[in-house]
Amino acid sequence: MSIAYNTIGLIQSGTYKDWYILIKPLTNAAETSYQVFLCTDQSFQFDPAQRQTFDSWQPNLLSLEGLIEDEYPAIEWQPEVKLAQTAVTSTKPRLTERLRQQVNKTDSEEQRA
Repeated sequence: MSIAYNTIGLIQSGTYKDWYILIKPLTNAAETSYQVFLCTDQSFQFDPAQRQTFDSWQPNLLSLEGLIEDEYPAIEWQPEVKLAQTAVTSTKPRLTERLRQQVNKTDSEEQRA
């Protein structure tokens, strides 16, 4: 099984045949998890009126491999297709960073009181 990260792939068979897939590794101190994005076109822009999109999170490589084997058995990776900058990249801090900022703010407020 071939898995390409940060590369758009076209699903060749299964329930999501002719959908596009994008796998992004998410690394933290413990291990790498994976965010899997699917879209009916290669833009990966969320726009319910024009296309279907969804994503899933896989906690480790074994889980990711199982998902691909079960749901997306054949993927044609297309490295020549470039993802739009705004598609999956967010300008807001990640959720964990925002939570950390909120906790630090609350701790600071409690120390002043």
